[in-house]
Amino acid sequence: MDARNKILQFKKVKTEIVKMEEWDDLEVHIQGLTGRQLDSIMSSAKKDQADTDTMFNLIILCSMDEKGNKIFKDDDLEVLKDMPLGPVQKLGTKCLEINGFTSVADKKKN
Repeated sequence: MDARNKILQFKKVKTEIVKMEEWDDLEVHIQGLTGRQLDSIMSSAKKDQADTDTMFNLIILCSMDEKGNKIFKDDDLEVLKDMPLGPVQKLGTKCLEINGFTSVADKKKN
């Protein structure tokens, strides 16, 4: 099997568990994005949305239960905005980390 075919057979995305003490120790599985999901996030970010909408949409896409089912529905955006920021930001930060976005931001700071 050539390198291209070897690479294309790997479809599993990385997942990490975040224990949410703020939510009675609920474990949220944060799943990495696919390229198609990143396209969706970037397309919505280009529209006249607030920058925070992009973060909340990222949380909606990446947050899974222990069985791999999405926790949030696409229309939970406004509900998430009304929640306390601390725990939601914790999920958002993990979503950025698992997808490699924080290392780029950290390098720009230094």
